[in-house]
Amino acid sequence: MKYNNLRFLYTTFSILIIISTYFSFKFHNSDIASEPYFALALLNNDNVAANYFSNNVQTISVNEKINWIIYLHNNMADIKFVSIKVKLLNSTINPPNETLCIPSPAPVLFDKSYVIKNNETWLYPFELSIVEINTVNDYLQLTSIFINNEKIYSGIISKYGYNFRLVFELWVYDHDLDNFTFNWEKGSEMRCTWNQIWFNATITN
Repeated sequence: MKYNNLRFLYTTFSILIIISTYFSFKFHNSDIASEPYFALALLNNDNVAANYFSNNVQTISVNEKINWIIYLHNNMADIKFVSIKVKLLNSTINPPNETLCIPSPAPVLFDKSYVIKNNETWLYPFELSIVEINTVNDYLQLTSIFINNEKIYSGIISKYGYNFRLVFELWVYDHDLDNFTFNWEKGSEMRCTWNQIWFNATITN
């Protein structure tokens, strides 16, 4: 075979490889971009995921009002009925298991349901204040708190008032079960999402 023919075949083969690689990459990234998901986050009062506490001090005192915003975006390609369930934990209570999609065993203190359209972003104001704290030896007990002007009794304790956390779990309505579940299906896989914020508590200002 002549040299020119070999060069032509080599060039053609190289172009075909480049074209094949390009379309494979394009389709692969298209699949990633179209993958259904929920995005759940906690924002401060300026719609920023930072500076959640006044003076950047992660301690909340009695009757201090904290204002945050729960952020949820729906990219599930369909309208969804969802519920944000809020739980109060200390450092020893298990958070949600994201691998197995098991919610935290802590009781639900507050929940808010919403019908969210596809590609919609829902911003929900969340106001927190500690109403009453009891001291038990070296432990502080959050006896009652206000969430969006609703008084809630807790009883969660933590040594010296350190390392409390609020957990925000996303539950999605399952029509087959006629109930909310802490997961949704993606093919043969189960997916779930949650968020949390740590804080300390003190009786004094």
